[in-house]
Formats: sequence, C-alpha cells, structure tokens
Amino acid sequence: MGLCIFPQEAVQRYIGLFDLHAIPLIDDWALGEFVICVRDADALSLSAKRLLNHLLARVPTQSLP
Repeated sequence: MGLCIFPQEAVQRYIGLFDLHAIPLIDDWALGEFVICVRDADALSLSAKRLLNHLLARVPTQSLP
C-alpha cells in the first residue's frame, strides 16, 4: 500500500493501468510551483544529469537563480 502526491498530468495515464484512485487536492498548500532541488549537480549519475538538463532546458531564463 502506498500514498503519493503527484501533478495530475503525471499520473493521469496510469490511473487505469494500475487501478489507481486520483483525488484532486484543492487546499492552498497544494497549489503552487514546482522546484528542482539538487545538492551537487556534478555528483549526479549520468541519467540524473540528463534529466536535470532536460528539465532546466524548459525553465524560463528569468526563473533561474
């Protein structure tokens, strides 16, 4: 048994496949922006670096520190 919190877009395709129940969250804390957190990007595995670079390529430049 498990419980996860995901963006609805990320879980939508798996609902029928895995017999999941998705309950939309409407509380203020559940509405907001996502952030990417990494302690040391140079220490990531190659696949994690590729994912990080893929995600960062889609971030508006004004959002980057």
